[in-house]
Amino acid sequence: MSFQRLKDHALSQHRDSVSTDYASSTVGLLSDNSSYDNADTTSASYIQTQNWPAQTESKVQESFMRFISAVGSKPGIPQSAVQVVTEELGSLVRDVTDHAIQTVHGLCDQLSVSHTDSRVSAAVGNLSELPQFLGDVDTQHKRKKWLVDNGYLIEPIEVSLGTRTDRRYSSQLRRSRSVIVEDTFQYIPIDKLLGKLLEDPVAVTVFKQHQSCGIAEYPRMRDFCDTDTFRHNSFFKQHPDALMLHLFVDAFETVNVLGSHTTVHKLEGLYCIFRNAPNMYLSKTSSIFLLGLWHSLDVKRYGYDKLFMPLLKQLEDLESEKGLMVMVHGQSVSLHGIVVAFSADNLGAHSLFGYLESFSANHFCRFCLTHKTEIQEKFHEKHFVIRTADDYDCAVKRCRDADYNASSSGIKTGFTLNSLKYFHCTQQSVPDCMHDICEGVGPYELELVLQ
Repeated sequence: MSFQRLKDHALSQHRDSVSTDYASSTVGLLSDNSSYDNADTTSASYIQTQNWPAQTESKVQESFMRFISAVGSKPGIPQSAVQVVTEELGSLVRDVTDHAIQTVHGLCDQLSVSHTDSRVSAAVGNLSELPQFLGDVDTQHKRKKWLVDNGYLIEPIEVSLGTRTDRRYSSQLRRSRSVIVEDTFQYIPIDKLLGKLLEDPVAVTVFKQHQSCGIAEYPRMRDFCDTDTFRHNSFFKQHPDALMLHLFVDAFETVNVLGSHTTVHKLEGLYCIFRNAPNMYLSKTSSIFLLGLWHSLDVKRYGYDKLFMPLLKQLEDLESEKGLMVMVHGQSVSLHGIVVAFSADNLGAHSLFGYLESFSANHFCRFCLTHKTEIQEKFHEKHFVIRTADDYDCAVKRCRDADYNASSSGIKTGFTLNSLKYFHCTQQSVPDCMHDICEGVGPYELELVLQ
């Protein structure tokens, strides 16, 4: 702790016991200022005695938490840096408060009003309490508690996947021993996420504005609402204002984002955006919501069926006639929606949807049934047979047969979300331009152009 911070703490929390000299010298400097001889002493009647309203305290804390949350959400900023910013901002608030008190005393001297006047003391007391409002959010634990209590943080649900035996070092035995470890993953309930999203007036306004834009005329295409898939979907004919969910799965390494190949530290996240908003908002990180987080090794141990089970149940309610019940401003609201798109990199999509994960397989494409020898001679979509939901489901049923060969279809298992009424991986699976272009062929094509 720096000396300045120690001094600020002493002045704000222990002013009566340790800051007598400092306070007297400050008052003395202000008292030396000459007052206006012709000042109307009745002007003091305009200084009203007001108690610091609870609404102001809440507003100050809310503004402070909005700033700290914005800082902490930036990538690459650790919680230790957030704590330093919090402490320094608290010092700034205390300095501003001391300056405001000095200004009030100076105004009182100009108006010939005593510093001990009850109304002046009340005003100074309210200003002195301002730094104390930050005491409820001056640590990481307090800030998280404040966010949860005020409904700004949706805490994830820890879902158990199973148990396994692992080797752990015992400091008492001074050797490793076998222990039972429970594997879990984190899931953010989509009903609570939608409830908080619809409580934001800005989000509701954006959704309504996008809905009022209508459908663009062919051949112009702005977003999903302009596609034939949207026009011919019976669900949107029945619920034209339904939510359009776009899911995305991607894996990342916590120790080295560039790839250190330490799979033990590799995580996989499930994200969601809502296509009801204009495209200008969808690319912002504030519009991308986390739904699930798990260890990538757990996918091989337990499969995607267990990981997607909590989401599947809520998506079934969301597409049902009754809808998904969501609490918005304390009232229960029924919402409807379906998954309109699912993105992932090529390896992730094949693993997720049950295709063979080897791109040297005979049928390696998740969009068509081409053989690996045909791609060297054919280059147009009309020359290939596109995969359909019926072909996919037939192959999944044959996976149980003993004589089934996955190389004949490129499918080794099914995908749990295919049980939804309005979703199938052969129809809602879309390419990911970031992996295919920006991190894929884009740099190679750009190199050839520059050469």
